[in-house]
Amino acid sequence: MNKELGEIRRGEIWRVGSMTSRSQEAGHVLVISSDSLGSLAFRTVVPVIHCVHQNEQVPWKIRIEPDESKGLKSASMIDARRIGALPIRCFIDRIGAVSREELEDVAEAVAIVIECW
Repeated sequence: MNKELGEIRRGEIWRVGSMTSRSQEAGHVLVISSDSLGSLAFRTVVPVIHCVHQNEQVPWKIRIEPDESKGLKSASMIDARRIGALPIRCFIDRIGAVSREELEDVAEAVAIVIECW
């Protein structure tokens, strides 16, 4: 489960484990921290959540369509309100990456949440 500090990059989607010993897998996250901070033992992330009937149009939720490059099997949502940091030890494996445009949309959503506009 342990990854090298430089292996986890901005824009990648990772399967992550829980920080507690009670649960082995917590889900998927999108890494949004800068690659220039690669020596830190944590990464800033937002959760990638499977959406069944998500038609809600709010600026902090970004819909991500599945494709091979992302490693997602169904439509998903990124909820920028749930931004957080995870230690490197929680990262299990890389499943894919979002496009540059999708990453920019997520960054804008995070900026709205933290009032950077």
